[in-house]
Amino acid sequence: MNVMAKKQLKIDKDIILKFRKETYFNSKRLISDAKKLYEIGRFQSATFLAITAIEECGKLHLAAIMTHKNNNNELDNKFVNMLIKHDKKQINSFINALPNPNTGDKVTPNISKFWELGADKKLMTIRNNCLYTGFNSRKNEVYTPEKSINKSDAFYFIQTAYEIIISQLDNAFGHFWLDQSEDIDQRTKQNEKEELIRNWESFPELY
Repeated sequence: MNVMAKKQLKIDKDIILKFRKETYFNSKRLISDAKKLYEIGRFQSATFLAITAIEECGKLHLAAIMTHKNNNNELDNKFVNMLIKHDKKQINSFINALPNPNTGDKVTPNISKFWELGADKKLMTIRNNCLYTGFNSRKNEVYTPEKSINKSDAFYFIQTAYEIIISQLDNAFGHFWLDQSEDIDQRTKQNEKEELIRNWESFPELY
């Protein structure tokens, strides 16, 4: 007997739909809080919250895949455990922000940079540098969040968080190929998109 066998799961559809919406609203709140912290010069905490908001968007993408797997009796505990892994959430956050290869569009600079940071496994280092002090014995230096993270870092991650969360609206409020028509909340999706764009456009320039 394989003790490492995956445990098959079946979750009520309405629970997953609620989880997707609540995850979206939590990500939206985190971006709003990051923006407020940015405006009062707390760039390190702002950066941390923006990265956390992006991770929530990754969880949102995974939750949408959960719907598909749940519908096809393919959901297991191994997949659900991905929801708590930082690297899995970071990687899955920007998938919906990638352009359709059939349109000829190019990846935006923000998403391209985020992709590179994820591929180079630098995101967790940046995330931790927002919060913790450190000591380099070879250089005999003390590192602080203020030395490691600056205004431009906060600006970049908040901008990227807006771009990513807008790309995740289908996963939050219903996708035409994933969900049943009665589960797609088109009006809320459109209202949220308009509000996010307004808030993004009102974000001040870096300098």
